Amino acid sequence: MTDEPLVIVTIRVGRAVAARKPWIVTDMLQDPLFAEGRDGAANSLIRAAFSVPVLEGNEAIASLACHYTATHT
Repeated sequence: MTDEPLVIVTIRVGRAVAARKPWIVTDMLQDPLFAEGRDGAANSLIRAAFSVPVLEGNEAIASLACHYTATHT
């Protein structure tokens, strides 16, 4: 087992929390904003995902995420 799926989740969730807005990747193998996680995505079943930060005031206290095995547009 590798850490690649964890890298995929960390990139997606980290960007959503940092930006304090949803982050959507419709195709992990093509999206230029997901370039650093592309190798991990190529070796996993995950092809698309979104992450939404949960905010309390201005602080992110959690993140909700959904993963897809096919691309989404």
